[in-house]
Amino acid sequence: MKYYYFTFKDMLMKIRSFLVIIPMLIVSCTYYHRAFQKDSQFYTEQELSMVAETTSALTFGYGYEADVELDYIFTYPYSKQDFNQKKSAFNTVIRQYRDDDLITFYEKMYYLRSLTSGHMERYKKNQEWKQYTFLREYLLPPLEEYLGILESGLLSAVPQYRDSIEERKLALLDKARKEVLYLHELRQRRNTRKALNGRAIQ
Repeated sequence: MKYYYFTFKDMLMKIRSFLVIIPMLIVSCTYYHRAFQKDSQFYTEQELSMVAETTSALTFGYGYEADVELDYIFTYPYSKQDFNQKKSAFNTVIRQYRDDDLITFYEKMYYLRSLTSGHMERYKKNQEWKQYTFLREYLLPPLEEYLGILESGLLSAVPQYRDSIEERKLALLDKARKEVLYLHELRQRRNTRKALNGRAIQ
């Protein structure tokens, strides 16, 4: 039987090699989520940059789910490590933005949350349980967590927005409700047309 002995130097070298691999895995996972997505039309170029910078500060990620046509935020298993430091880094990032740009970005993300929640409830009403469960269990929770951190940072950076935030939320919810209703009605008409065309062919 052979015995292997490792010196402290050997162990240190192995640890360093492991630490080098971790960032490579992070980048690989991020590209995996983006490589298979269809293009999203939801964000402006500036907003997309802000999504990238803010999610990176938290070690969150972002993507687009073509099956439900929604952008989303996701977390990694290690996202909660040193989370207070990451939230501090997040707040440093958002304080670099102009107040108006930060407010516009927050409202865009709140609108995304409203759309996601609205679609989820519509799927529930239509008894489309696969889509409903997917949104409820996977897309909505990390988005709501991210939005909570963003809202807290926004109100700290732009305290005067506190006076109008609830009014703006109601307006965004109403706008999202109308868009969700329109999209589901459009999808229903499209599916009905496909069914009728299929019968005509038969």
